[in-house]
This record gives sequence, structure tokens and C-alpha cells, in this order.
Amino acid sequence: ALPVVTDADGSFSTRLRQGAESVVVVHEAGFAHLPVGMIPRDGIALEPWGAIEGVVLVAGQPAASQRVMLRAWLPESDATPRGVELDTQATTDAQGQFRFDHVPPGPVALSRHFKFSPGKTGLAGNGPRQRVEVPPGGVAEVTLATQGRAVIGRLALSQGIPGHQWRDDLQQLVELRPDLPSVTVGAPDGNPEFLKQMRAFERREAQIRKFFPDVQPDGSFRMEDVPPGSYTLQLGVSRPPTDPDDEDQRFFRPPLGKLSVAVEVPEGEEPLDLGTLTIPVKVP
Repeated sequence: ALPVVTDADGSFSTRLRQGAESVVVVHEAGFAHLPVGMIPRDGIALEPWGAIEGVVLVAGQPAASQRVMLRAWLPESDATPRGVELDTQATTDAQGQFRFDHVPPGPVALSRHFKFSPGKTGLAGNGPRQRVEVPPGGVAEVTLATQGRAVIGRLALSQGIPGHQWRDDLQQLVELRPDLPSVTVGAPDGNPEFLKQMRAFERREAQIRKFFPDVQPDGSFRMEDVPPGSYTLQLGVSRPPTDPDDEDQRFFRPPLGKLSVAVEVPEGEEPLDLGTLTIPVKVP
């Protein structure tokens, strides 16, 4: 992105970078997103900002202190210009409600944001995306939830790890989607083909639902509202950080063990109990 500020008359000029696809205009009064080549010479009309009001439901009940992520909705192909990049969070109140203001009109994506590790930094993941159409100057009302059953179990280690805490690592239940075409990212960074491959990869990943267990100190875990389907529970343990606020230690820790478990979630209302899952670890 190359920022440019308009003058007192609202005029601006700039040289577009090679490969530029669109121009975004942001003002307190409104917003505009235009593909390159479709910018009118007689002025750009701004659309008024929209807003989102919603509630997060967990097991059918409003849930407090839940993080919600707002991002751009990825277009289905490269033929459609990407929207403005969004990366904004909100936290639900005591009634499970949240709000986003100054949202660009059009389609956006909402998802629950999961971070369990202590400290300011740490691994995080986003749950299933929900498309929201934001009206210009209006408010989109949203219920953010998935429909399914609870998945429970307990994690264990094949041997003890000094200083280990379950919340130091992010575990994830990943939906199997053999119907989606595989995507290979192999072009050199900076090559136009690399950008095309990365966008195809992003679109594929956005269609795969992921759920994140909140593992308790004793290793027990629970995931609510997991839809029926085939999944892989991806478990991993890394060397515990010595400083919980050290970003390098949070994100770049040597792995000590991992385990992948095939999980089939059938229709039903009672919790699906996976029993005790032991992660084989090797402590140096």
C-alpha cells in the first residue's frame, strides 16, 4: 500500500506501483474502493461507513469475553479485485455482544479468535469464517455461532517436561476437505506467480474449518459446537518458554513431540469423548 493525502480541494496524484490493483479512499465521512482503470476523473464518490453488531453463542448461550476477528472477505478468484485489508478485533461484553464501527461496505468475514497462551504474545487461531454483508451507512446484525456437538477428551505426555503448561501450545481440530484442489506455493517471492499461488492458498485455507480446544492444566479439553464431519486433531508440544513475554520464545520454540488423530464427528447431542490422547515426546 502507498498512502497519499489529498490537498485542501480533495485532489491527489500519485504514481501507482507496478502490479497495483485498486485504490482505497478513506475519510471520516466515508469509504471507496475502486479497481485501477475505473477511477472517474470527475471525482470519487464515497460510500458511508457501515457497522456490525452481533452476539457470540457458545453451546447456544451468549458468551462473554470472546474475541472476534474482522477481516476482508476473500474473492473467489483473481478476476475479482481484493477488498481493503482488514485485521480488527473486538471482545464480547457480559451479554456476549460485540460491535465494529467504521466498517467498509460490502462483504467481510467474521470469526472467533482463539489465543490461550499467557503473556502478550503467543500462537492464535481463527475459527470458521462467517460472511457478513455490511450495508452502506447501515448496521449488519450478526449471530456468530456454529451448529454441532461438543468434543471432549484429555491430553497426556509420554514423559514429563519441566515447566510444561498446556496453554503454551495451540492445538487444533482441522476439517478434512478432499474436495478442495491442492495448492502448491513454489514460485520465488516477488514473482507475480507467487502472489497468484499465495492467494489460491489463502482461498483454500479459508474454506477449511478449524476448532481450538481450551486445554486445562490437567490436560482435559472441550470444544463446543463442532459440526458433523471428518477432522484431524493436530497435537503438538514445544519447549516451554522461560519468559512468557518474549515473542521469539512464544513463536519459535523447538518441537518436542506431535500426534495426529483422525476424528469422525457424527450427528448427535451428547459430547463426543475422545478419551485420553498421549503425545509421544522426546526431551533432550
